[in-house]
Amino acid sequence: MKGRAAVFSGPGRPLKLREFPVPDPEAGAVLVRVSLCNVCGSDVHPWTGGWDLTAMGGALPTVLGHEMVGIVEALGARMTTDSAGVPLRPGDRVVYAYFQPCRRCEACLDGVTVGCWNLRMAMLASCEEPPFFVGGFADYFLPARGRHHPQGARRAARRPRGRFGCRRPQPLEQGLPHQLGRAQPFL
Repeated sequence: MKGRAAVFSGPGRPLKLREFPVPDPEAGAVLVRVSLCNVCGSDVHPWTGGWDLTAMGGALPTVLGHEMVGIVEALGARMTTDSAGVPLRPGDRVVYAYFQPCRRCEACLDGVTVGCWNLRMAMLASCEEPPFFVGGFADYFLPARGRHHPQGARRAARRPRGRFGCRRPQPLEQGLPHQLGRAQPFL
């Protein structure tokens, strides 16, 4: 099976639609078919050159987009529930975090998870290697463990505010999906 992604290769360059093989989710992970992805300022800034993703520890080319919702396409081994412990099945509508703090570094232990030194997040991994679908401007996304960017995280953790201006619901920080029918609204 193949899926498409709008690939970002650098500031001012047009996004290019490319096909990639859709990988099976690893143990403890979930493959989500993206239903909707917003365009956030955090997506626009790299494209206009306002932010250098490589200086933040990211790799190019990549797939932008991090405010998304979707439908569970497949579950990896041992992935059986959402972030609230409710059974999770293919076909469930989900929302999920694109920032995943480690919960072990100094910033996390101080309760400042947006400043995590070992933050995992969408948009910073290269789309040239599995899991390919590393951002929301694609047919699929894998909110999987292991998408770290340690070089940029340590610098960003020293800032008084989060790396990006967008906010996410706190219960989703663990990176597990949460079913939309059960999600609590937030402002």
